[in-house]
Amino acid sequence: MAVEIKDVEQVAQDLQQKFDDFKAKNDKRIDAIESEKRQAGRRS
Repeated sequence: MAVEIKDVEQVAQDLQQKFDDFKAKNDKRIDAIESEKRQAGRRS
């Protein structure tokens, strides 16, 4: 079974898209946690 370059490129693009989506979600979570920490710091 021959592996086509375009198949490899497609898989790489799909993985990059999934990784970008994951990073975006993770960044939002971190931002939310950081803002909660800042708000908690103001209360005490």
